[in-house]
Amino acid sequence: MDEWRFLQSPSGYWLWQHTDGTGVQCVSERYFDTRTDCIADAFNHGFDTDRGTAMAESKDDFSWSDDALVVVKRVDAIAVYRNPQGDIVIRQESRTGNDDNIVIVPGQYAYTLVESIQRLVKGQLFSLSADPR
Repeated sequence: MDEWRFLQSPSGYWLWQHTDGTGVQCVSERYFDTRTDCIADAFNHGFDTDRGTAMAESKDDFSWSDDALVVVKRVDAIAVYRNPQGDIVIRQESRTGNDDNIVIVPGQYAYTLVESIQRLVKGQLFSLSADPR
């Protein structure tokens, strides 16, 4: 089954990503100011509500599992704070009630971590190129 995703960059621009039933992936050739414009362009490139991900047409058709509509998935709570040694602690609440996930970053590496995360995010949203086929 086809899968369509609509992604927003940190700067607010939108792009679509399509993976066909064989796993071939392509993305929009440009960025869009609005999600509506992005979805309209996806229709021009084969997005079809009769196959693949369907767009809700009324509140009765809505589904939280519809990746074309849900732009922010549920995440467990994340806290960031300093421990007594001055390290940066990133802690994520455990949904199961077991021990939380914890990452401890020495304070002198905080900016390196932040820059690495920014590069990763920019790479995911901005280095995607359209499939030439």
